[in-house]
Amino acid sequence: MIMRVVLPVLAGLVIVVAGVFAYLYFGSGSEARQAARIAAEQERAMNAIADEWGIRFVHLAVLADGGLLELRFQIVNPDRVALMFEDLELIPWIIDEDTGTEIKLNNLPHSHDIPAGLNEFIIYRNIGGVVLPGDLVTLVVGDLRLEHFRVLK
Repeated sequence: MIMRVVLPVLAGLVIVVAGVFAYLYFGSGSEARQAARIAAEQERAMNAIADEWGIRFVHLAVLADGGLLELRFQIVNPDRVALMFEDLELIPWIIDEDTGTEIKLNNLPHSHDIPAGLNEFIIYRNIGGVVLPGDLVTLVVGDLRLEHFRVLK
């Protein structure tokens, strides 16, 4: 009689423990695989942007008590960058992934001859403090997108 009760309870307990273990063990593995997949996609996007537009994004940071955003990029091909700065539609812009808010420039930024290897920046207005430190954004240049770019503090 006791075995009829204890054995199913024990079997159920083993199943629950095995399920929790599998979730913890394999669940974290899938998160690691997803993070690796995102990193690989970001690298492909970053390389495509560098090839087409001559820049490699370095960071995006919130400034001025949340009112401004600074997008830093490294120049990898000065000739490509010069083409980008001739058309307002080609200047990098930002999409906040949480809200879908698009942040663009209203005027062409000042440009000059920039040698390869230097870091440059563009300052954007962050109206209403939509983009916060730690947020994920998509950076857009022409028809290329770099998704899940983390905003720095």
